[in-house]
Amino acid sequence: MRRMKLLAALFAIVAVMGIGAGAAQAYWGWYWNAEIDVEGTSLRTAWTVVGGDSDDYFTDVHVSVPRRTEVEVIEFAESYESVSISSRGSLSYDSNSVEALVTFKVSATDKDADENAWVEVELTANGKSIGTADGRVGKRITVRTDVPARHPGC
Repeated sequence: MRRMKLLAALFAIVAVMGIGAGAAQAYWGWYWNAEIDVEGTSLRTAWTVVGGDSDDYFTDVHVSVPRRTEVEVIEFAESYESVSISSRGSLSYDSNSVEALVTFKVSATDKDADENAWVEVELTANGKSIGTADGRVGKRITVRTDVPARHPGC
């Protein structure tokens, strides 16, 4: 009996998590995201083309951080995006954060894809949203944000 209650509770938790994920998918449809380690913080870059097919688009993601910032690309969807990193002297940091400038440029890869479609982007740090923006396919979409970090080595 105790096992049944435990299984029922576990099933309920999984069902609620599944509904939440489904709601997120219903809002975004599909999306791709890269993971970048910025001074020990997991920075994720998410993008989607509203009403578009995921196979019809590719994006270049460029992340700029202050000089001497410890930053590394962890993973990204190679078939759908490229990620590059650079340093800029104009960006700053303090004892709690690192300023980042993230630019997305989404391109249509299929001749029938909507080259004027709406694009939505979001940045998260350790699972919390730290910036959003939107724009059109073919145009640069930039988010400037502070990435939480403890004692950046910049």
